[in-house]
Amino acid sequence: MIKIYFNPDCPELIFSIAAIMASRGANKKSESHLVAFIATYPQQMATEEHLFQEEIFLRAEDMVAEISCLDEEDEQASIDKIYEEVSSEDEIIVLNIHPINPEESAHLIAFFEKHQNNIKLWIDSSDYWEKGMISYLKTFTDTQVLINKDLNCLHIIEQAGIKVLPEWHAAAEAITRRDPDDYWSARYLAAISAARIIDENQDEEIKNYFYCLVHAVNEVWQGQPSQFLDELIQDLIESTRDIQLLKRNLETKTPANYHQIFPAALAAGRPIGYLNLKDINPALNLTSLLEYGTEKFPWLFLIYYNIGNAYGLLAGSKKLPIKIIEKRLADFSNQPEILLSLLEKEVINFKKK
Repeated sequence: MIKIYFNPDCPELIFSIAAIMASRGANKKSESHLVAFIATYPQQMATEEHLFQEEIFLRAEDMVAEISCLDEEDEQASIDKIYEEVSSEDEIIVLNIHPINPEESAHLIAFFEKHQNNIKLWIDSSDYWEKGMISYLKTFTDTQVLINKDLNCLHIIEQAGIKVLPEWHAAAEAITRRDPDDYWSARYLAAISAARIIDENQDEEIKNYFYCLVHAVNEVWQGQPSQFLDELIQDLIESTRDIQLLKRNLETKTPANYHQIFPAALAAGRPIGYLNLKDINPALNLTSLLEYGTEKFPWLFLIYYNIGNAYGLLAGSKKLPIKIIEKRLADFSNQPEILLSLLEKEVINFKKK
């Protein structure tokens, strides 16, 4: 099995990983290997390694389940191959993961010392490394350690003897500078933006963002358009249109008409903004909408929404200690009608200092 650890803050690594995949002949069935993409930071590499291993075994079980649904003569051989790969000695590649403080340096050294016999390639293009640490890593001759702050990862990979297509260089550089006019940069940055918003809305850390990067890698090296990325981009386009409409409504509707469920706050001269959004697009940028609404209704702006079966309430205020209030009212989070009434009372009763 090949494990590729990479920095999730560097979307340009899509093309570096694709180049590695292509170089290993992963598109040839006779030479195929399971590849685990692991998006991580230094502090996780030493402390959460058991979680990575667990995720890989879960994925292997998913693959076995998929194969067992097929009526093929080599079904058992395929299943045996999966478990053989998962249980095999790992070949580890590390891309653009670097320490920015002594604690992270310690994590990376611990990871390196534990896996020194399996790490085949460690590439980084940052300026965070201490010379002594680089020298230490390079004492292990079986590991190819290539660190150069003057080159991007794709150029360093090329120095390692891996073939890189010229158009991949151009695309990686376009993503790095966030170029909206480059096709690949625009496509992947749009999909990434949608994935990050979905993760934030659904409290899923970097789940969708990670899947987005994996699909982008497969799309690049296999040359097959990803429907998953297409759907993310479509979600972003639709949610951007929805956000613009919602913001226009906030501009054109008056507080008296817009907040009939909070008449007491309105009468007190402290109007509350409120949106009840049903079955929203998961890529709707709720954070942006909350910030915009809070500027319009500084006492309190609320967004009650649902994504599928998950419901949530977001609150913003420029006048109230909203985080403290939310913590105090946390017991009513699953009782929206009571919670809204209590929030209105907080607005009305708040004493200006």
